[in-house]
Amino acid sequence: MGLYLASFEFEGTPPTEAEFRARYAEMYTPRVLDLYEVAGSRVEVGCLLDPCGIDYVEAVMRRLGGRSVKRNGKPFDYELPEFTATPWRKLSWLARLRARYGARRKRG
Repeated sequence: MGLYLASFEFEGTPPTEAEFRARYAEMYTPRVLDLYEVAGSRVEVGCLLDPCGIDYVEAVMRRLGGRSVKRNGKPFDYELPEFTATPWRKLSWLARLRARYGARRKRG
């Protein structure tokens, strides 16, 4: 299991692992993904220790209709970094440096 674990709730049927991985690969490297488990309307995604990988997990899940939740099911409000609006490959080298090493907000 990855070092980061994020949980998401969906109103309807959650995306399949294949669908999520395909969308994630469009935005970031799928090498950081470690776990994808579905239990009812909840999905847990594990991500290896990567400073930007978990932010892209959050961004992709939101686009797929998920909302981030804590382990107890309460909403987890998290402001996405601006860089997650752009696929990693399209960011300039300077934007990548800022994303990896700049000041970051904490998750939970």
